Amino acid sequence: MSAAAAVLAIVVASGEAGRPMTTSLVATVEESLGARTPLRLIEVPEPAEADVWSIEERLGASAVITLIWKEPAHVHAVIRMHIARTNRWTERDIGFRSGDTHPEKGRALGFAVASMWPESNESRGETIVPPSQSDSAAVRATNKAPAPDDVAPAPVERRRSKVAPAKTDVAPATTEPDNRGDARPSADISERASVPSTPLPPFPRNGVGLAFRTSTSKELSSVAIGGSLDGVHAVSDQASLRAGIGFNQTSFPELRGTIQEASAALGVEWWAWPADARARRWRAGLRSDLLVIAQRVHGVASEEAPETRQRFLPGADAMAIGLVRVGDAINALAALGGEATFGKTDVRVGNDHNTIATLPVVRLVAYLGLRVGF
Repeated sequence: MSAAAAVLAIVVASGEAGRPMTTSLVATVEESLGARTPLRLIEVPEPAEADVWSIEERLGASAVITLIWKEPAHVHAVIRMHIARTNRWTERDIGFRSGDTHPEKGRALGFAVASMWPESNESRGETIVPPSQSDSAAVRATNKAPAPDDVAPAPVERRRSKVAPAKTDVAPATTEPDNRGDARPSADISERASVPSTPLPPFPRNGVGLAFRTSTSKELSSVAIGGSLDGVHAVSDQASLRAGIGFNQTSFPELRGTIQEASAALGVEWWAWPADARARRWRAGLRSDLLVIAQRVHGVASEEAPETRQRFLPGADAMAIGLVRVGDAINALAALGGEATFGKTDVRVGNDHNTIATLPVVRLVAYLGLRVGF
């Protein structure tokens, strides 16, 4: 495997990268795995919600480790590893004593991370044993002691880790003396093959949506009803390009007819909330489009034959939008905002061209529908 393909990314909470515990963790992993495995340290607001798929894609990482602390006192840690090649998760729970120093905690975490690294396990000959029906953990590493030249702490810190064993049915790894007569620490941890609730996959980068559309304005007494069809393509985790078409119709009592509007849109969607939305069930943001609007009026003036008039105008819209997952690739879509035409259309009748109505320049628009991703 090439060095680029063997990158190991370690995700910690924002502000943790420069702390003694993290520097000790990184130093121990580098010491254990050697130069053949480049490390990348990444800070995110919430490691438990980190988008590991995006990190793997961006860095070409073979695996992503997320370090999650259960409480501010840094007594109970959870290490989750996602392996890109197999799309599998492994989780380890580690408990510390209150007297453990930050460098000691970081060193114990570093040994745990190094032992979880798939290439490290293969080089030491470790195997993964499938679970039995009665075993509460899904999988565990065999209790084979590391060879003398494998991951060993520096001589000045050759002592047993103070990591407390987690409560689990899985027996902790053992410690055996090496050929120099001193005990080498092996983290007392529990290991599971999958996270209790598997993180959600990313939102699809492309999608096609079909929605019910309604609009209203102060100029018209009736509500316009119609629909829309659009397509989107994500250019980043938060921004998407959008193209769509729409249609709506409302009654026009003044001419015993109808007002119809068709539009073509080209714009952007900006998904601002939450910041790491690809691991959530919902996301929300803003949408804005440039429009070409065709306004069509059909009706009867006086006793004359029905007539139809049509006009094209530029326009724009801006609205709040939201997505909620309802399936693996299906999302419910809702939007609410305003739409405006860059021009005014008067409806005139008779030889004197009397104005009997003015089509709305600004209208309130709402959408509700589904978007299928791919």
